[in-house]
Amino acid sequence: MSPYFEGSLRFWFKAPAALQNVMQVALRSGNVPAGRELSKVNLNNLSYGAIFDNNWHPVVIPIRDFAGPRPWADLARIKVYAAFFAIGNTNGPQGFFIDNLRWDTRTPGPLTRISVSPNPISAPLSSTRFL
Repeated sequence: MSPYFEGSLRFWFKAPAALQNVMQVALRSGNVPAGRELSKVNLNNLSYGAIFDNNWHPVVIPIRDFAGPRPWADLARIKVYAAFFAIGNTNGPQGFFIDNLRWDTRTPGPLTRISVSPNPISAPLSSTRFL
């Protein structure tokens, strides 16, 4: 997994507002005992894209936010590729959803073009096109 250090963990996320300050994502590698992980991030960090409004939103977390010194995740020894959990008061049972989780070897730039298949239609996002 070392080639992913400059990449990102990407997924679609849906959760209610009650989980906004308690949701975390973590990785764990063989160099860190379970329960001692430093390789975790809070999803309430707006730069990741997680919005807690019970709608689907794309989330991108740079892998470098998980990996580094002080025993953070050693990407060559990953045991848990992504763990999602809530720590704290959730005001009762709450559900959240994760879809299309993937590791990318680079952090994506802004989306500027969408292509639709099988009909060869391609248009810049700044334009309007009716079919």
